[in-house]
Amino acid sequence: EHPGCQLSGHLMLDRAPGNFHILARSKHHDLAPHLTNVSHMVNSLTIGDPMAGMRIINGEVQVPDEVKARLSPMDGNVY
Repeated sequence: EHPGCQLSGHLMLDRAPGNFHILARSKHHDLAPHLTNVSHMVNSLTIGDPMAGMRIINGEVQVPDEVKARLSPMDGNVY
């Protein structure tokens, strides 16, 4: 089975409220919204320094359990 689109990268942002959008586009295909499956799975979405999150997950930095549970709320979800 084809793995579909794979997106990775990072955003350098000022600390301010806002959002970002990911748009499905292709120079080689017509992506008619009513005919295209653009569902996706979020494997990992990190806001801020990804290494800080890894230090928390690895137990190098202690944070309350309720904070740890909210670090990556979108990970593993399908949209």
